[in-house]
Amino acid sequence: TDSFNFPGTSYQAGPSLLRTDPAVEGFLRTEISFTSGVPVQNPASPGKRFIEHFLFADSNFFSFFSFQLKEGHPGTVLERPFTVVISERMAKKYFGNADPVGHLLKYDSAYTFEITGVAENSPSNSSIGYDFVASLSSALSMKGGSDMLKESGISIGSFVTRLLLKKGAGPAGP
Repeated sequence: TDSFNFPGTSYQAGPSLLRTDPAVEGFLRTEISFTSGVPVQNPASPGKRFIEHFLFADSNFFSFFSFQLKEGHPGTVLERPFTVVISERMAKKYFGNADPVGHLLKYDSAYTFEITGVAENSPSNSSIGYDFVASLSSALSMKGGSDMLKESGISIGSFVTRLLLKKGAGPAGP
């Protein structure tokens, strides 16, 4: 059996493996190098701007993992471009006690994201930390995002691709 160990995979790695490996039931991509931190602000409070880190993820992020949503539905919160789920910590930081769902955040003074959900703060024992989980389809529409689509096959790229294997399947196949 061949094995590969990449720090990041191409955009097409997950779909390719789903099509070609019968042991793969599903996949989830998160973008690992889209940005190191950008200014984010609530347009209703233009004087307050913070440098934040967005995690761009496939729309199945909250159904793939067991991270809990306080508001929103796991299967739909990230299905549209320019949508974002924020942590409880960020909801408080940007909106105080007001409900943030349906409100907007300005990303890097160039893009507007609609808040479609609020997640519990990421667990301290998780290797996946997040305060903002944005739809991956957004990243593809942003400056430089179309370059990700040029990555082909199962190769090195800018994504962490996690696989869901069918019951009874192991890393070496069924």
